[in-house]
Amino acid sequence: MNFSCFVGPAGLVLLACGGKTVGSTGAVDGSAGVEAGLEASVDLDTGSDAIADAGLDTAATVDGACMAAGEGEPTQPAPVPLPSGSSCAATVEPIAAWSLGGSGSSQYQTGFDSTTSCNGGPSLHLASSTATGSDFGEMGNAKTPGSSWLGHRLRLSGWVSSSAVTGWAGLWMRVDTAAQTGIAFDNMQCRPVSGTSGWAQYQVVLDVPASADVVAYGVLLSDQGEVWIDGVSLDVVDDCTPTTGCP
Repeated sequence: MNFSCFVGPAGLVLLACGGKTVGSTGAVDGSAGVEAGLEASVDLDTGSDAIADAGLDTAATVDGACMAAGEGEPTQPAPVPLPSGSSCAATVEPIAAWSLGGSGSSQYQTGFDSTTSCNGGPSLHLASSTATGSDFGEMGNAKTPGSSWLGHRLRLSGWVSSSAVTGWAGLWMRVDTAAQTGIAFDNMQCRPVSGTSGWAQYQVVLDVPASADVVAYGVLLSDQGEVWIDGVSLDVVDDCTPTTGCP
């Protein structure tokens, strides 16, 4: 079952079905437009280290060109388990602004949990004990991309832990233009978080074209169980960082 359609945060209709336009995003708060992209890091050295830590192929540079294996093709980065006794970095993206959406959002509960932490502070918790296989809930946000995102490659990364997830969970990000909803999209459905798992870092990497109007992103849970997310960051990365997605 393909859950590539989303009813998004803050009442926005955020739909992405097979890359076709099937709905509208609605209006995005003007303040979001001002803030959009300003928090994105352009520290490519840091980005390269993070990618290397994630077990991705590091790109070789030949005659100034990026020669990453399979460049241009969607890849499936492996999660990075949290080493024993360590903690993830503090959240850069303000997840307190995220809101609840999804096809079965009434079946899901969310809040901040100080008892399950990745970096010492409270993590964002999404859970359901009543959802069915056709239900999913998501916590997320949508922004009008600023100049620091437009025409660049954007990475959403975060540390996720799960308990008794009967369906699947994952990070998600979607890029919309005025002409097409979901011109770029990944929800980790082909590399899901499931069952019970400890803290590990996951990521979604998409291209944001110069024509993009909205970038939406967050975490989702299909069916029942619990997920926690912490250490969230949105970073501009170089073109040697492979994009992600499901074939």
